[in-house]
Amino acid sequence: MRILLLADAHSPHTQKWVRGLLDATLEVGLFSLSRKGDVAHSTDVRCHLFLHEAPVVRSGSIVAQLAKLRYLDAVSAIRSAIDSFQPDVVHAHYASSYGFLGSLACPSHLPYLVSVWGSDVYDFPQGSFVHRSLIRFVLSRARTVMSTSSDMAKVTSAYTDKKIEVVPFGVDLSVFTPQSRAKGQQVLTFGCAKLLEKNYGQALLLRALGRIKREGRFAFRLLLVGDGSQRELLTCQSEALGLGDDVVFMGAINHARMAEVLKDFDIAVYPSEAESFGVSAVEAGACGLPVIATRVGGLREVIDDGVTGLLVTPKSEEDLVDKLSHLATDPNLQKRLGNAARARVERLYDWRENVARMVEIYGEAVSFAE
Repeated sequence: MRILLLADAHSPHTQKWVRGLLDATLEVGLFSLSRKGDVAHSTDVRCHLFLHEAPVVRSGSIVAQLAKLRYLDAVSAIRSAIDSFQPDVVHAHYASSYGFLGSLACPSHLPYLVSVWGSDVYDFPQGSFVHRSLIRFVLSRARTVMSTSSDMAKVTSAYTDKKIEVVPFGVDLSVFTPQSRAKGQQVLTFGCAKLLEKNYGQALLLRALGRIKREGRFAFRLLLVGDGSQRELLTCQSEALGLGDDVVFMGAINHARMAEVLKDFDIAVYPSEAESFGVSAVEAGACGLPVIATRVGGLREVIDDGVTGLLVTPKSEEDLVDKLSHLATDPNLQKRLGNAARARVERLYDWRENVARMVEIYGEAVSFAE
């Protein structure tokens, strides 16, 4: 079976799908709007790459997007990729960009699938009636619509009557495994591996830890893994709160190193204001780590509150301080939650099973088209 993916080649999520489908013995093509760097080194060399240069669309206005006619040039480029690769299925990732282009480019006889990723259905439709109409159009063109979480599927259902397939974005259990505590580590280590952006709540986490330090509750350090637009502000905030060397800004890392980095965490913390799925929390759980996260979106599915981790009220510094303190001072609870987290990931988020389900969906789409 030949699958043409329409997706961002720079995204580690895209790269993971490419490798997973290739390992499942599918032949994979990837159409991407190349923006910078050598994307050939970002994907598996066995993948057929189709690259098309297009401007980066930064405006939130759909009118502004449609004005970027060079962006729509990609429609003809996708059609050329289809003619060249002759796929059995075309699968677009992210409804408001690749999904829109694919819905215009994909011929009616080919099974066309769309995966929603998060902001394309949580945020984009809030822009205007035109935004919502575009999402409805894209989903109407799809043979199958897919989501990584039930929460995101529920949100997506506002724009389509179709059944939405939920296929989690799991983890490789042979890579993300429980690790022994790093040698020489004396202080409890919190860790957060997310982009440094406002909606991921690192500022709230710093405020909570600043309060814990002022009150002298316990010693800790915080590893912030990732980069983003908030890095300078968060660095200044950390200094202002007197956290100093207690916080380590590790910057962006290659995802291939994530399992290695997680071994330095004792407790993973994800105080996001919104989260479509929560793969970072799944990766932490696979490593046997207890997770503290906000009660939002997909995190409510990924974490079984009180069993595999602790959920806190969104934007509540008080609740976050209480949960951080409760878990940090109870090593037995840390171990119990971590062990249960690993077992839950094994049961629900095994990447091999997720890929196998995706292959089944492709097969169903092809059979239906025949």
